[in-house]
This record gives sequence, C-alpha cells and structure tokens, in this order.
Amino acid sequence: MALPVWVVLGSVLIAQWAVVATIASIGKHNGYLFYGGGDETWYYTTAWVLGNGHMPEGYISYGYPFMLAPFARIAGANILQGLPLIVIFNVLVLVPVALLCVYGIAKTIGGRGFAYLVSLLWAVFPLLTLGYFYHRYHDKLINIGFVNELGLTSLGDFPSMVFLLVAVYFTLKALLLRSPFDALIAGAATGFAIAVKPSNAIFLPVPFAALILARYGRGFQLLAVGLIPALATLALWKYRGVGQLPLFANRESALAASRFPELPLAGIDIHRYISLNWTDFTNNMNQLKEYAWSRRLLGWFVVAGTVGLARRSGVIAMLIAGWFAVIFFLKAASPGVTILGGNFLRYFVPGYPALFVLIASTPLVLPVYGPRLASHGDAGAALPNRRSRKGILAIAAFLSFAPFLAIAILPPLTTPEAIKFPNLDQYMPANQFSVAATKHGQTVVLSWPRPSSAGARPFYDIFREESDTVSCELNPHAAASCVWAPRGADGGAAKPIGTTSATTFEDHPPAGSWVYHVVVKAAPTASKRFGDYLLVSRAATVN
Repeated sequence: MALPVWVVLGSVLIAQWAVVATIASIGKHNGYLFYGGGDETWYYTTAWVLGNGHMPEGYISYGYPFMLAPFARIAGANILQGLPLIVIFNVLVLVPVALLCVYGIAKTIGGRGFAYLVSLLWAVFPLLTLGYFYHRYHDKLINIGFVNELGLTSLGDFPSMVFLLVAVYFTLKALLLRSPFDALIAGAATGFAIAVKPSNAIFLPVPFAALILARYGRGFQLLAVGLIPALATLALWKYRGVGQLPLFANRESALAASRFPELPLAGIDIHRYISLNWTDFTNNMNQLKEYAWSRRLLGWFVVAGTVGLARRSGVIAMLIAGWFAVIFFLKAASPGVTILGGNFLRYFVPGYPALFVLIASTPLVLPVYGPRLASHGDAGAALPNRRSRKGILAIAAFLSFAPFLAIAILPPLTTPEAIKFPNLDQYMPANQFSVAATKHGQTVVLSWPRPSSAGARPFYDIFREESDTVSCELNPHAAASCVWAPRGADGGAAKPIGTTSATTFEDHPPAGSWVYHVVVKAAPTASKRFGDYLLVSRAATVN
C-alpha cells in the first residue's frame, strides 16, 4: 500500500531539519548569529523601522524586511534578539515551502516516485556537496554558502531562492497545463523574488522565453500582470525611501553614453545592476577548478541534465537550464564576486535549486530508462483544489498589495533613530541606550546597560569625538538620510579608542569637551577584530 504524500514528505522534511541542525552546529556562530558580511544590518534595521510604523531609507528592497517587520517589532532594535524568530520562521515556514516546490517540479519531470527520491536528495544535498569540494574550502562552503542556503541568516538570498522556486513551479504548470491561474501566480512569485532582491530581475527573461517557446500568449500576458504590483511597489519604495528611482539616477550620463538616446529605454542605468567581465568569469572558473575535484564533472551534469529534461519537454529544459545559466554566468562574471573570497556562494543561492534539478535529472539521459522515466511526468495531479487555490491566491494578493498600501501610508522617518555607518557600509538603530559618563580627575568612566542578546556574546567599540557627527539630510517626500561618520583629531575617519566585553570603560582624554558613543558589536567567532555594528548609543558629553 502506497504511503500518503504527506507522510513521505513529512519524513523528508524531518531529515532536512536534521541537516539544517547539523550545519548550524558545525558552522561558526555566536548564538543565532552566523556570518552575514554586514548586510544583515540593512535587512533587520529596515524591518525594525517598518515594524515601528515608519518608512525607512530604501537602499535595499522591501520584500524581506516587510516579512521580518513583525518579528523586529516584537524583538526590538537589537538584531541579536530578533535572529531566533527569523531563523525559526525561515526553517519552519520557508524551508517546507522550498521542499514542496522541489517535489512539485520533480513530479512534473518524472512522476511521484522520482519526486520522492529527488526530495530526499534535496534534503541531504548540502552534506553530499561537501565531498565535491576539497577540505580546505569547507570553511567558506559551510559558513558562507550553506548557512545562507538553509535560512540560518537574516539575509535576502534564501527567501529570494524560495520565491524563485515557487515561480518556477507555477511557471511549469502554466506551460504544461495552459493554466491562467498558474501563470498569474508565477508572475506574482517572480515579482516578489525581485522585491526581495532586485538583482533577481536577471531571471525575468527565462519564464517569458519559455512561454513564448510554448506558444502560450495568454500565459505571457498573465505573467506580466502578476509582476505589476511588486514592480509598482518597488518603485514607490525607492521614491519614498531614497527620493528617486535609482534605475534612472544617472540618467544624464547614461543618455550621453547611449548610441540611441531617442529610444524609450535610453537613460536607464543598467550597469548599476549588471556589470560583466570575462576576465572575472575566467578567474572564477579557475578557482572552481582549484577548490573542487572536478570542474568537468559539474559541466557534464549541467549538459546531461539539460538533455535529459529535453526528453521530457523542450520548454522544461529551457526553463531550468535558463534559470541556472543567467544566475551562474552573470554572477560569476560580476566584478568583485569570487569563489576564492566565498561571496559567489551567497550570490548564487537563488540559482542553487536550478543546478540541483539539472543534476537530479541526469538519469533521464540514459537509454531506454530515461524516456520511460520522463513518460511518468505529471503536472496535472498536483493541481490544487478550489480551497487551495483560494489560499494561494490570498497569499499572493497579500504579498502583492499589502506592502504597497503600507509604504504609501507610513510617514517617513526623519529623525536619527536609524543611521548609516559609511565606513563599514552598515545600517543600524541609533539612540537605543544611554551611556553614563563621570569624571574622576583626569579619567572619564563610561558605563552602560548590557543589552539582551538571546545567548549571543556582544562586545563594544567606544568612540570619542570633539563633537557629535550624527547628521540627517531631509528629503521633502522621502525618509531622511541619517549618517554617522565619526572624525578623528586629524580630520580623517575615527577609529575606536577601545574595545571591551565589559559594560564599563575608562578613558584618559586630553583637556576639552568630548562626545562619546558606544556601539554594540558582534561576530560569529570569538575574535574582537571583526564584527558588525548592531546598535549605537545616545551621545554622552564630558567637559
């Protein structure tokens, strides 16, 4: 007797949670804080400002901060308090959504039995991947790649991967079933993936090209309609958060460089988002060869998987291979993105499922067995019933329209409750705790309360300035641009005068009037040399 689908997938999900727990235990972490490179401060601070009823600066997109805003509202300004809620949400909600999409895609390709095996492979694939890379690269693979692929950080890479999976699943169903509903949901999911990370717009040509290849014009139109709310919201977000649309920020220089300035799209600063360099791509391929034991094997899997998928359907092969190609090649050819440095592992996360599906589809290339397996592909049996359709449509409508209404209504933040620290390119809540400064002869003693940190171990940088350099530039219709750029006595960027794990600090300044700030800092490791700035104190002045 065949087991019910929910029993099999439930067991696979438990196995995947075990893998997540394994990676979390062996990865470098400080409480729930894994490596984020500083970008997590942008996501969480933006979510915290939204959760407190204000429109923040819109330098990152709105999608993931909008999802995190309730958690930031509950946890407060300190990301160390909010990370447990975020990780639990990622693991308990988004991880199962990704698994269901992988199952649905695999079932469309090779039937239920094939989908069960692929789902199990998906659950344990991170552990299998360790064997492909040499041991000397495992540190970056685990602490940069896996922690983001499995949702252990508050970065936008993992949710954008999940929404692209949703988009591909519904695009497949729209292609094979000629389903208007699925085409509309595919458009909404693609739009929200772009709302999470605008760089995901490089995926856009792929579903449109697949619909053209399938000669499904109505699906093409509905996919475009589904995109509109997210793109309109993103434009409003940038207008109210930055004061302009960054895509057109350098319009004059772009027009001057354009060979055809009279065209409607002339003046779009496309190089702001897509900048390719063949030398960088070649270097990354050489680095892949250095740290993985067979670059050719990976290439063989990609080609064989594409050919195998073509046995099932040419449009399926085009969709999956195109998804992999645009993200892999465009990211690998981007300046500053390297396999050696490890950041390629992060930027490729949205394309990771495409590579996995290509690898899992290689059995379809086998003689006799491959065509037989492809003949079991079934998209129709996974068609949701009316109640499921209503639930999916309600979620899509909420994610499409609720952010637009919130962004349109919320008043912009005009006070320095959230500030940018340009020296480190970070964004953090400010004025969140007080510092007591007392004089004892030539000594100044600073003390402050220890923030709650959900088991993490923070430390503190102390800054001393001649005057408070926190400043805000007001915009008439957008959030204020608040910056803290501490200056040293020589006029250059100030360095901390000290770092401590205690909540007191003694300073021996020269005579004069001094302004002190204490910055809460944390890192995944015990080292105090590195770490991200999480909270800034109120200014304390001593004469």
